[in-house]
Amino acid sequence: MNLFQIVFVPLCTLAALHSLIRLRRGQTGWLAGWFWFAVWAGGAVIIAHPPITTAVASAFGITRGTDFVLYLLEPVALQVEAGGGGKGVEVA
Repeated sequence: MNLFQIVFVPLCTLAALHSLIRLRRGQTGWLAGWFWFAVWAGGAVIIAHPPITTAVASAFGITRGTDFVLYLLEPVALQVEAGGGGKGVEVA
């Protein structure tokens, strides 16, 4: 692991746990809570194992894994932020 991975995998993991805590306490809607948990947990996995994104992207005909992640998450994030998440969304 490089320095970036050593620093950001634990940070993403803590953010994912924080999202679950906020969800359990009712401080965020269920859709937004699970969305942010998935984003942070997925971020931790992707940072720890970057080739995963390239392998998944190539299955969809996309060359770069980074492009695939952006194409996948941007429309979903916009929907959740627009109010599709129940009680509203705050970044965990």
